[in-house]
Amino acid sequence: MKKYILPFVLFVFSIALASGIWDYIKIPYNLEKQIIGEDYLLNLHNPINDTIRFIIFLGIPFLTLIIFFQISEKNILSHFKQIIFQNNKNLDIKDITLNKFFFFFLVLIIVEFFILDFTNFDYKIDIFHEGLWLSASQNSKLEENFWISTYIGRGFFGNFHPYFIWKLFGLETIGIVRFSHLVLIFFNKILLLMVARKIALMVDLKNEIKIIFFILLSVSFLYFTSYGEPIFFIRSFLLLLFLLILLNFLSKYNSNKITIISIGLFSSISLFWYIDIGIYINFTIVALSIFFLVRREFKNFLFLNFSVLFGWSLIYLLFPHSELIAFFNNSLLIISTIEYIGGLIYPTPFLQDFRSTKALFLFLVTGFLIIISIKDLNKKNLTFLISILFMFFVSLLFFRYGLNRSDSPHIRIAQSFAYLPFFSLIFYLTLKKFEKKIKFNKFIKFTSLSLFILFIVIEKKHESKNFINITNSISSIQKLVNFEDKVFLNEDYNSFISYYKNLTLKDSCITTFTNEVAISYFLKKPTCSKFYTMYVATPNRIQNELIKDINSKKPNFLIYNSSLDLYSGNIQRLKLVNKFITSNYRFYEKFKHWEIYKINDF
Repeated sequence: MKKYILPFVLFVFSIALASGIWDYIKIPYNLEKQIIGEDYLLNLHNPINDTIRFIIFLGIPFLTLIIFFQISEKNILSHFKQIIFQNNKNLDIKDITLNKFFFFFLVLIIVEFFILDFTNFDYKIDIFHEGLWLSASQNSKLEENFWISTYIGRGFFGNFHPYFIWKLFGLETIGIVRFSHLVLIFFNKILLLMVARKIALMVDLKNEIKIIFFILLSVSFLYFTSYGEPIFFIRSFLLLLFLLILLNFLSKYNSNKITIISIGLFSSISLFWYIDIGIYINFTIVALSIFFLVRREFKNFLFLNFSVLFGWSLIYLLFPHSELIAFFNNSLLIISTIEYIGGLIYPTPFLQDFRSTKALFLFLVTGFLIIISIKDLNKKNLTFLISILFMFFVSLLFFRYGLNRSDSPHIRIAQSFAYLPFFSLIFYLTLKKFEKKIKFNKFIKFTSLSLFILFIVIEKKHESKNFINITNSISSIQKLVNFEDKVFLNEDYNSFISYYKNLTLKDSCITTFTNEVAISYFLKKPTCSKFYTMYVATPNRIQNELIKDINSKKPNFLIYNSSLDLYSGNIQRLKLVNKFITSNYRFYEKFKHWEIYKINDF
């Protein structure tokens, strides 16, 4: 251990240096971007600052460590080349005992799903966040189009998935959307278990120790994904699936080209999932393309990029031309404005916020372990290490989610993919060190299984697990999916919906100048403008379009203000729209928390 004292001291010193210069890294704000948001315009903070700070904060310690080992031991670069240019062979994955554990754990995950009390997921609706997909899908159903009728900030699936669920099951309820989310989290758990199995099959450990590795890895991965507050949430599904396919390709490198083709198809599919997930996946595909070029594997490069082009060609043929134009315009506009609107400055490490610093520490430790593993290269672990590098790359990309929206909930989710390489390395290096001393006896086997079962039965938010629930799980699901809309609203909202529905009988559409996005869904009417989310409507270009739409549709009434608005302040943030409303509408009535305006009669 003494040989690591000096590099560790240098590593800590370089982290202190990187922390010290964090606040001095400032790219000038583009004053032409007068987009009112939460943090950036107020502080003249360029959105790219946090990304550059993050790269430099990690880059300085990592480069310090690499340079030190290259000078002192002269092997780290050559070892890295061995990992990149390894002669890939298909791994032997015929570990029957490990597969038995995998299938046993899979059964436990299925059991865990059916011991949930599904009726417990009738908690009150998040009128803003859930409204983003409920009202978008309502617009799509009533207007019979997608991007033409609705400006969306998440993605095709992210905003329109209730539309397809309602159509598939012939049932338009919030409960069936909630249930579909639970099913996706259930699939996320299975994907995490499959990722753990794939990684376990890669590591250079004795078969019995691999089982311990797999159990520890599975429990660690799955611990963070509850059905109430998961960090691998619904948008994570496609990225987890992509990562699993990528790991499968790396472990069966020479088997066939079908996997490469499927990876390429993710380029187009992912951008119709969530826009940000699509960007992360496409960056990873570019990295894989470069990987093939560096290795001079031109056939793999051509296969990959041909499938990318093929996927986009299918998209071009499947969607109407007008919808595709609207999709690209929507995507470019949201990408160019959303950071300015919702961005929160990332806290200075070690000084401002514990969770944000802990997330950075997670990346630092993982990078440190990767560099140590490359320095002390075990040639039997080449596939494992290249897989770790790709997983770490994906986790760095996904953390962009937390660098932009830097509050605790978003940072908590953004660090989720970093746990995959982190725990993989922690458990591998620990078990490898004590491999000869560990005996996989009945006690360890029993303890490991008990740990997994204990994890299954632990209750988290909304879950209400009980094995008795298995007997009435079907009826429990039926109750959830058939709950009336009013179950998901409190008394005040129910009263308001009833009142406002009667008030707007003659209006063909709804305009809400608050961020209570779901209101139009409960009123069962489309929004008067495709820009139905006021939170993302602050750019002047969008405000002018919103004014044009309201002026064209001329609803008799609109919701002007609400004391329940999660993101209040639209009167100050959307000054152009507010001026139009106050010039063309007048105060009509206040109903509990809501101010209603009526169109001027003259």
